[in-house]
Amino acid sequence: MRKENDQMEKLASSRQPSRNRFLTSSLTLWQLLLLTYTLCLIAHPATAATAKPKAAPKKTDACLANMPVATPIPPAVRVVQLVNCSTETILGAANAAKNGPDKALTSIFPREGTWVMKPAGSPNNANVITLDIPPEWADTKKEGSVAPNIWARTGCRFEIAADKAQCETGGAGGVYDVSKAKLGPPGAATITEWTFYQAVTPAPGSTYYVDNFDISAVNGVSLTVDIVAVGGHDSDPGDPNNPF
Repeated sequence: MRKENDQMEKLASSRQPSRNRFLTSSLTLWQLLLLTYTLCLIAHPATAATAKPKAAPKKTDACLANMPVATPIPPAVRVVQLVNCSTETILGAANAAKNGPDKALTSIFPREGTWVMKPAGSPNNANVITLDIPPEWADTKKEGSVAPNIWARTGCRFEIAADKAQCETGGAGGVYDVSKAKLGPPGAATITEWTFYQAVTPAPGSTYYVDNFDISAVNGVSLTVDIVAVGGHDSDPGDPNNPF
């Protein structure tokens, strides 16, 4: 515990409160890099008409060298991957979100059928979980919406069959499947906040979709997080044909 507390104090002292970037639907990959735990998020266009396969970027982090590249399963508007690059087993987590005051909260669950993220280097990429982002999670900037949150839980003891999880950081309500329970993230945890798939029409007949994210340490720091876009244009929030 002393070692972990020392690590957390070091992380808290070196962490900026938050970071923002503005990205487009041409993105092929989000990467969340944590000092103690590493998380990768991948965002892809929603349909075959707009999703053009792109070569995987050259990866300098050994943990990411053999990471599988996911594509969205319709009707998903994005697909997000979380990658654990630590030497410990951790749990992924997400809330339930909605894109309007009259909408019901929508939960998500990893394609792999588990929130468990094994240590880096585990066979069969067991350190990776994949989240399909549903249409109900798109464009949650409207008043009365609940924006998507995605984060990691550390130091957990859990029993999947009983839907129980007790975690040192990031736990919510003592449950294993936070999204199914329609709970939000706790305090004293680093989380990522998202607004996915917002339509932008700079000129008639020219519509593209942008995503916003925020790394929030406002309520406390449990991990350090960095989000790296792989593919797409983080400096130009237009599509490749943007005349500006």
